[in-house]
Formats: sequence, structure tokens, C-alpha cells
Amino acid sequence: MTAAADRRYDLDWLRILAFAVLILFHVGLFYAGWDWHVKSPRASGALDATLLLTSPWRLGLLFFVSGCACRFMLDRSDPWTFAWDRTWRLLPPLIFAAFLIMPPQSYFELIQDGQVVAPGLIDYGWRWLAGLFGLPCDGPCLPVPTWNNMWFVAYVLAYALALAALVRARGPLTGLSERIERLSPVMLLILPWLTLSLFRLALFPWAHRPHVLLADWYEHAVWFSLFVGGYLIAKSEVVAERLAHLRWIALSLAVAAYLLNLFYIWAWHGRGEPSPLWAYFGMRFVFAAEQWFWVAAALGFARRYLSFDHPIRRYMTVAIFPFYIVHQTIIIMVAPSLAGLWLPLWLEAALLIAATFGGSWIIYEIVRRISWLRRVFGLKSQPTLRSAKRPPAAA
Repeated sequence: MTAAADRRYDLDWLRILAFAVLILFHVGLFYAGWDWHVKSPRASGALDATLLLTSPWRLGLLFFVSGCACRFMLDRSDPWTFAWDRTWRLLPPLIFAAFLIMPPQSYFELIQDGQVVAPGLIDYGWRWLAGLFGLPCDGPCLPVPTWNNMWFVAYVLAYALALAALVRARGPLTGLSERIERLSPVMLLILPWLTLSLFRLALFPWAHRPHVLLADWYEHAVWFSLFVGGYLIAKSEVVAERLAHLRWIALSLAVAAYLLNLFYIWAWHGRGEPSPLWAYFGMRFVFAAEQWFWVAAALGFARRYLSFDHPIRRYMTVAIFPFYIVHQTIIIMVAPSLAGLWLPLWLEAALLIAATFGGSWIIYEIVRRISWLRRVFGLKSQPTLRSAKRPPAAA
């Protein structure tokens, strides 16, 4: 396999942008017609088509890029060291967030549902403790611990450990990278699409349980395959250049699939009518097309235009994980108060976006300066004074 450099700046940029899109998506959920933890009193279906633009592929892209990152880490260490490093890096933030960052989300959700009266902190604290220790409480107890948006971290940890086992076994992944490089450009687009279509046809109707780690077999099939795919092609210059050449074709196919999805919703679901069988099964292929062609287009455009370094990349590559941990809690805490001001909707949304990114940035700047907080937010330990004086490593 033709090896790439020890770092792919385009993949770093893509990870940063993908998380930024995810944060904006969660802001949009406050205003859209879809169900979410808290909702704007002015929520409507006007934003649904915009959210649908990224819904099929934004998480798949993140899992793909996560698999790419694992390739670079595994090439620098043995599988057992890698597994320990991923556990030590991801498990503390997962536990910390589940017990201390996520509970405010449940509190504001209960307020909006009318199950606690703001600022009913005593009632909330009792429900929290009752949920933690399995005690009876007056009314619904809080599900504690809960991971809410941190489910992604749990999945990445599980996939990283599974990948380490596959690499340790040697056989299952041996030679696959070279075989992918020998695929024709057309097959590089078609094969992943058909694979995801098969998962959608075979598993989606009965094995789709979102965010239930031990029962989410449909999404495990989709996301773990993309995760492993990222691992396999991360260092391939051949595949990277082919995707760059195919970027406009992949984008055209992705847009066409998105428009077909909108038409399907308008023609049947929007009218409350059952779709014919041919449309029902045909949409399995359309949805899979959105899942892969958007990812392929993003990889191609990033390779073409984002293969450069910059101080912003170096800063955000480290900061983006703490941003992810706290962003949804900030949205859920700030959004109801902003909505109560009844500002013009565009101004309210702009302030919510600014508060989400600004609050995440302030928290990161605090966290990065405190050693024990660095650990529970997934950051490496600060270098000692002696090691900080050494010249930087090559990569």
C-alpha cells in the first residue's frame, strides 16, 4: 500500500468541521419539529429539511474519521497498548460526563415536561439520588447515570477495542488495504453503497435501537463498517487521490439521494399515506446512498482543499473533544431562557449558537489549565517543565 505521511491534515480539518456541524445540528433540534430534550415554543417543521440534509451521514463521517485516527495510533503501538490508551483516554470522560455533565440535561427536560417546577433543585436532587441508588421517588425518577450525547464516545471506545482485537488476530484485516487500492474508481463508490444498502434492508426493520450499546445491531453494522473502512484507507495516497477526483460525482449522487428522500417524505409520509412496497424498499438504497456518498464527497473535498496546517487546526484538534462533551448541556440550559425573551427568531438562534460555542470555548480554556480536569475531559496530561523544554517531535 502506498503510505501517506504520519499525519493527514485534511482528516483533522474534516473532524473539526464534522463536530461543528453536529453542534449546529443539536441547536437546530431545539427549533425543528423533531422530538428532543427541550423544544422552543416556536418550534416547527420548517427546519426539518435542513436537518435531514446531514442526518443520514454526519455520524458516519465522524466514525469514519475516528477509524482513520486509530490507524495512525495503531501503527505507532501494539494492539494491547492501543486498547489501554483508548480506554484510559475515553472511559474517564464517559463516566465523568454521565454523572456530572449530563444530569442538567435531564433537569431542564423535566422542567419543560412539567415534572419539576423551576428552580426545583431539591426535588431534582432527590430524583437524581433516587435514580442513582434505585430508590422509590414521588413521580418519575431520573435515569442515572445517562450518557445522552456521550453515547458516541461509548461506541467509539467499543469499536476501538474491537479493532484492536482484529488487528491482534492479524487474519481478518490482512491485505484489505491493498485490495481496496486495486478497486476501480467506480467500485470505490459502489461497493460501500451496496454494503450499507444491504444493512438497511436486512437489519433496519428489526435491529434498530438507537444508542442502546448491546442491542443497536443495525447502527453497529453501519458505523463499525465505516470505522474499519477509515482504518483501512487512512494511509492510502491512492484512495485519497481517487476520492479527490471523484468528489463532484460523489456530491452529485449525494444531492440526488437527498432530493429523492425529500420527495419520498412529501409524497407519502407528509400526507400520512403508506408508501407502496417498491418505494419502501427503494428508499433503503436511497438512504444508504446518502450515508456513503456524502462521506465520500467530504473526504474528496477535504483532500483537495484542506491538506494544510494552521494554528486553528492545531488548537481545535485538541479542543474539539471538550467542546463535544459540554455543548449539548449548554444548549439545553441556555435555550429555554433565551426562548423566554421572545426575541426575533433569527437573533435568538444566533445568540444560542454564540453561547454554545463561546461557552464551550470558555470551559475548554479552564479545563486545559487544570490537570485533573484534563483527564476527565479526555486531554493528555500537561508536559512537565523538563519535557516542555525539549524540541518538538517531528510529527
